Amino acid sequence: MPSFSERYGHREVRTVIQREAIDESARVALWNVVYLFVKNMQEEYRFSDLSPHQDLAVEFWADHLKRPLDEFPSQTTVWQLIKNQVLQQEWFILFDVAERFAAARPMRRNRQNFIDGINHELEEHLVGYRFINGAITPIDSAEEANAISEALGIASATPLAGIRHHLANAIDKLADRSAPDYPNSVKESISAVEAMLEVLTRDGVLSKALRKLKDTGIVVHPALLEAWAKMYGWTSDENGVRHSAAAPPTVDQATAKYMLVTCSGFVSWLIEEGRKANAI
Repeated sequence: MPSFSERYGHREVRTVIQREAIDESARVALWNVVYLFVKNMQEEYRFSDLSPHQDLAVEFWADHLKRPLDEFPSQTTVWQLIKNQVLQQEWFILFDVAERFAAARPMRRNRQNFIDGINHELEEHLVGYRFINGAITPIDSAEEANAISEALGIASATPLAGIRHHLANAIDKLADRSAPDYPNSVKESISAVEAMLEVLTRDGVLSKALRKLKDTGIVVHPALLEAWAKMYGWTSDENGVRHSAAAPPTVDQATAKYMLVTCSGFVSWLIEEGRKANAI
């Protein structure tokens, strides 16, 4: 909810999604999530022989800051260096810190709570990224993130592991900040749908499998089937998204993101409908 001063026009309300820069208030909010987790960890283990907070600092020192272990200074020094990265360095560095923090071994117990905290602040400050499947991914809204996360979650069962693999690959290629691969992200997203349809119809060609859905007991409106058939046709024709081409594919981040969200939603729908029809 906007503050009083924002509601009554005394302070400007942010309306533009932050993508290639992160403002100070968002940086501070994200740092505070990190700080509180470290502080709570220190409090929790104050009287214990275990010291995951120390292990966390050592892991950051060696793996993130790339410093020699025999020169480890103190936890305070390490976290001050990390704080400087989050608040002062390039915007993408703070995402490197967040991903490293979430993946750290001492965070196993609290990983999801940390991810939820980061995602909350990203949404609150209109930052166009979310933590999904361990990677900070260019996604604008909680609804988009939830669509992808739901598909990943319900595709975890063994018969559907291939679908989850395609979606995870699509996320990885979209989330790679140094060398994003948007065409192959699209390819993996549509391949997740194709793999889901193969589970349901035993036909590995999406355009054919769509027509066979009715034989499994899944009723789909003809307009929806036509829309998906056309989308599949687009990915097959679009300058090498699914096939080789002389010219490079003309796929940007927005298109790759749209395909990931849309395909995730369709996969989730197919799984739910397939279960209702006892086709899975």
